[in-house]
Amino acid sequence: MLTRLRRAKGFTLMEVMISIVIITIAFFAVLATQGTALDGYSSTKDLTGSSDVARAVIEQMQLEGSGWKSGSFDSGVPVPYVATDAPYKYDSLLKAVQGNGWAAWTSLNDDPKDARGASGAAVPGRYCIYARGDYLEMDTEDVNSYDDTTNDFLGSPIFQAQVVVVYPGPNGNLTDCTTLDTTLFAPDDTTLLEATGLRASYFGTVVVRREYAI
Repeated sequence: MLTRLRRAKGFTLMEVMISIVIITIAFFAVLATQGTALDGYSSTKDLTGSSDVARAVIEQMQLEGSGWKSGSFDSGVPVPYVATDAPYKYDSLLKAVQGNGWAAWTSLNDDPKDARGASGAAVPGRYCIYARGDYLEMDTEDVNSYDDTTNDFLGSPIFQAQVVVVYPGPNGNLTDCTTLDTTLFAPDDTTLLEATGLRASYFGTVVVRREYAI
Protein backbone atom coordinates (compact mmCIF):
# COMPACT_ATOMS: atom_id res chain seq x y z
CA MET A 1 0.00 0.00 0.00
CA LEU A 2 2.79 2.40 0.87
CA THR A 3 4.48 1.66 -2.44
CA ARG A 4 1.37 2.62 -4.38
CA LEU A 5 1.04 5.89 -2.44
CA ARG A 6 4.66 6.87 -3.17
CA ARG A 7 4.27 6.23 -6.88
CA ALA A 8 1.15 8.40 -6.97
CA LYS A 9 3.06 11.47 -5.79
CA GLY A 10 4.35 12.23 -9.37
CA PHE A 11 7.77 13.01 -10.88
CA THR A 12 10.85 13.83 -8.87
CA LEU A 13 12.74 17.09 -9.34
CA MET A 14 15.54 15.25 -11.11
CA GLU A 15 13.11 13.73 -13.62
CA VAL A 16 11.59 17.14 -14.33
CA MET A 17 15.02 18.71 -14.91
CA ILE A 18 16.07 15.91 -17.26
CA SER A 19 12.83 16.34 -19.21
CA ILE A 20 13.43 20.08 -19.54
CA VAL A 21 16.97 19.49 -20.84
CA ILE A 22 15.73 16.99 -23.43
CA ILE A 23 12.94 19.32 -24.59
CA THR A 24 15.38 22.26 -24.83
CA ILE A 25 17.85 20.26 -26.94
CA ALA A 26 15.04 19.11 -29.23
CA PHE A 27 13.74 22.68 -29.58
CA PHE A 28 17.10 24.10 -30.65
CA ALA A 29 17.62 21.18 -33.02
CA VAL A 30 14.34 22.08 -34.73
CA LEU A 31 15.40 25.74 -34.94
CA ALA A 32 18.71 24.75 -36.54
CA THR A 33 16.89 22.61 -39.09
CA GLN A 34 14.57 25.49 -39.93
CA GLY A 35 17.54 27.82 -40.43
CA THR A 36 19.19 25.35 -42.78
CA ALA A 37 15.95 24.95 -44.70
CA LEU A 38 15.57 28.72 -45.08
CA ASP A 39 19.16 29.07 -46.31
CA GLY A 40 18.53 26.32 -48.83
CA TYR A 41 15.34 27.99 -50.02
CA SER A 42 17.10 31.34 -50.41
CA SER A 43 19.95 29.72 -52.36
CA THR A 44 17.54 27.91 -54.68
CA LYS A 45 15.57 31.11 -55.22
CA ASP A 46 18.75 32.98 -56.17
CA LEU A 47 19.82 30.24 -58.58
CA THR A 48 16.43 30.44 -60.28
CA GLY A 49 16.49 34.23 -60.34
CA SER A 50 20.02 34.41 -61.73
CA SER A 51 19.06 31.91 -64.44
CA ASP A 52 16.12 34.09 -65.46
CA VAL A 53 18.32 37.19 -65.60
CA ALA A 54 21.03 35.44 -67.63
CA ARG A 55 18.45 33.95 -70.00
CA ALA A 56 17.18 37.45 -70.82
CA VAL A 57 20.73 38.63 -71.56
CA ILE A 58 21.46 35.63 -73.78
CA GLU A 59 18.17 36.06 -75.62
CA GLN A 60 19.07 39.65 -76.44
CA MET A 61 22.52 38.58 -77.63
CA GLN A 62 20.92 36.00 -79.89
CA LEU A 63 18.44 38.59 -81.14
CA GLU A 64 21.28 40.92 -82.06
CA GLY A 65 23.21 38.02 -83.58
CA SER A 66 20.29 37.14 -85.85
CA GLY A 67 21.13 40.26 -87.85
CA TRP A 68 24.85 39.50 -88.06
CA LYS A 69 25.33 38.76 -91.74
CA SER A 70 28.80 40.02 -92.54
CA GLY A 71 31.95 41.51 -91.05
CA SER A 72 32.14 42.17 -87.35
CA PHE A 73 29.48 43.35 -84.92
CA ASP A 74 30.49 46.94 -85.49
CA SER A 75 29.20 46.81 -89.06
CA GLY A 76 26.88 43.83 -89.23
CA VAL A 77 24.61 43.89 -86.16
CA PRO A 78 21.45 46.01 -85.92
CA VAL A 79 20.67 47.67 -82.60
CA PRO A 80 17.38 46.29 -81.20
CA TYR A 81 16.93 49.11 -78.67
CA VAL A 82 17.56 52.81 -78.44
CA ALA A 83 19.09 54.44 -75.39
CA THR A 84 15.74 55.49 -73.92
CA ASP A 85 14.27 51.98 -73.73
CA ALA A 86 17.36 49.76 -73.53
CA PRO A 87 17.09 47.38 -70.54
CA TYR A 88 20.86 47.50 -70.04
CA LYS A 89 23.61 50.10 -70.07
CA TYR A 90 24.32 49.53 -73.76
CA ASP A 91 22.16 49.62 -76.85
CA SER A 92 23.94 46.53 -78.17
CA LEU A 93 25.31 43.92 -75.76
CA LEU A 94 27.40 42.19 -78.42
CA LYS A 95 29.17 45.39 -79.40
CA ALA A 96 29.83 46.28 -75.76
CA VAL A 97 31.21 42.85 -74.91
CA GLN A 98 33.26 42.66 -78.10
CA GLY A 99 34.91 45.96 -77.25
CA ASN A 100 36.50 44.63 -74.06
CA GLY A 101 37.29 41.13 -75.28
CA TRP A 102 37.57 37.93 -73.28
CA ALA A 103 40.11 39.30 -70.82
CA ALA A 104 37.76 41.84 -69.22
CA TRP A 105 34.24 41.62 -67.81
CA THR A 106 31.78 44.28 -68.98
CA SER A 107 29.20 45.53 -66.48
CA LEU A 108 25.73 45.54 -68.04
CA ASN A 109 23.86 47.36 -65.25
CA ASP A 110 24.81 50.01 -62.68
CA ASP A 111 22.11 49.15 -60.14
CA PRO A 112 21.11 45.63 -59.06
CA LYS A 113 18.12 44.22 -60.93
CA ASP A 114 15.40 41.90 -59.75
CA ALA A 115 14.68 38.54 -61.37
CA ARG A 116 12.47 40.26 -63.97
CA GLY A 117 15.25 42.63 -65.00
CA ALA A 118 13.79 45.72 -63.33
CA SER A 119 15.81 48.16 -61.24
CA GLY A 120 15.39 51.48 -59.49
CA ALA A 121 14.65 53.03 -56.11
CA ALA A 122 11.34 51.20 -55.75
CA VAL A 123 12.69 47.82 -56.89
CA PRO A 124 14.53 45.53 -54.44
CA GLY A 125 17.25 44.65 -56.93
CA ARG A 126 19.53 41.73 -56.13
CA TYR A 127 21.47 40.80 -59.27
CA CYS A 128 24.46 42.41 -60.99
CA ILE A 129 25.17 41.29 -64.56
CA TYR A 130 28.54 41.09 -66.29
CA ALA A 131 29.55 39.57 -69.61
CA ARG A 132 32.63 38.94 -71.70
CA GLY A 133 33.20 37.51 -75.15
CA ASP A 134 35.43 37.21 -78.17
CA TYR A 135 35.57 35.72 -81.65
CA LEU A 136 36.68 32.13 -82.07
CA GLU A 137 39.32 32.09 -84.77
CA MET A 138 38.83 29.09 -87.01
CA ASP A 139 41.59 26.78 -88.19
CA THR A 140 40.86 27.28 -91.86
CA GLU A 141 41.36 30.66 -93.48
CA ASP A 142 38.37 30.48 -95.78
CA VAL A 143 35.79 30.75 -92.99
CA ASN A 144 37.41 33.78 -91.34
CA SER A 145 36.97 37.39 -92.36
CA TYR A 146 40.23 38.76 -93.70
CA ASP A 147 41.41 42.07 -95.08
CA ASP A 148 42.66 41.18 -98.55
CA THR A 149 45.03 44.15 -98.58
CA THR A 150 46.84 43.48 -95.31
CA ASN A 151 45.87 39.81 -95.01
CA ASP A 152 44.93 40.47 -91.39
CA PHE A 153 42.39 38.46 -89.43
CA LEU A 154 39.28 40.58 -88.90
CA GLY A 155 36.80 38.29 -87.24
CA SER A 156 35.57 34.74 -87.06
CA PRO A 157 31.96 33.86 -87.94
CA ILE A 158 31.59 32.45 -84.42
CA PHE A 159 31.45 34.57 -81.28
CA GLN A 160 31.46 33.07 -77.78
CA ALA A 161 30.08 34.95 -74.77
CA GLN A 162 29.96 34.26 -71.07
CA VAL A 163 27.53 35.86 -68.64
CA VAL A 164 27.95 36.01 -64.87
CA VAL A 165 25.15 37.02 -62.52
CA VAL A 166 26.35 38.11 -59.07
CA TYR A 167 24.09 38.20 -56.00
CA PRO A 168 24.57 38.47 -52.22
CA GLY A 169 25.06 35.40 -50.06
CA PRO A 170 23.51 34.93 -46.58
CA ASN A 171 25.84 37.56 -45.06
CA GLY A 172 26.48 39.67 -48.16
CA ASN A 173 25.23 43.03 -49.36
CA LEU A 174 24.97 44.29 -52.93
CA THR A 175 23.94 47.87 -53.68
CA ASP A 176 26.22 48.98 -56.54
CA CYS A 177 27.19 46.95 -59.59
CA THR A 178 29.98 49.30 -60.69
CA THR A 179 32.33 48.72 -57.75
CA LEU A 180 32.67 44.93 -57.80
CA ASP A 181 36.14 43.44 -58.15
CA THR A 182 35.85 41.51 -61.42
CA THR A 183 39.18 39.76 -60.81
CA LEU A 184 37.27 37.56 -58.36
CA PHE A 185 35.02 36.22 -61.13
CA ALA A 186 36.25 32.69 -61.80
CA PRO A 187 33.92 29.86 -62.86
CA ASP A 188 36.39 27.24 -61.62
CA ASP A 189 37.02 28.86 -58.21
CA THR A 190 34.12 30.52 -56.40
CA THR A 191 35.79 30.70 -52.98
CA LEU A 192 37.37 34.12 -53.51
CA LEU A 193 34.07 35.79 -54.37
CA GLU A 194 32.18 33.95 -51.64
CA ALA A 195 34.73 35.23 -49.11
CA THR A 196 33.35 38.73 -49.78
CA GLY A 197 29.78 37.60 -49.04
CA LEU A 198 28.77 37.33 -52.69
CA ARG A 199 27.86 34.43 -54.95
CA ALA A 200 27.74 34.04 -58.73
CA SER A 201 26.22 31.87 -61.43
CA TYR A 202 27.90 31.50 -64.82
CA PHE A 203 26.28 30.95 -68.22
CA GLY A 204 27.50 30.77 -71.81
CA THR A 205 26.27 31.12 -75.35
CA VAL A 206 27.56 31.12 -78.92
CA VAL A 207 26.48 33.49 -81.70
CA VAL A 208 27.04 32.40 -85.30
CA ARG A 209 27.12 34.69 -88.32
CA ARG A 210 24.15 33.87 -90.54
CA GLU A 211 26.21 33.30 -93.68
CA TYR A 212 28.15 30.56 -91.91
CA ALA A 213 26.68 27.23 -90.80
CA ILE A 214 28.44 25.01 -88.27
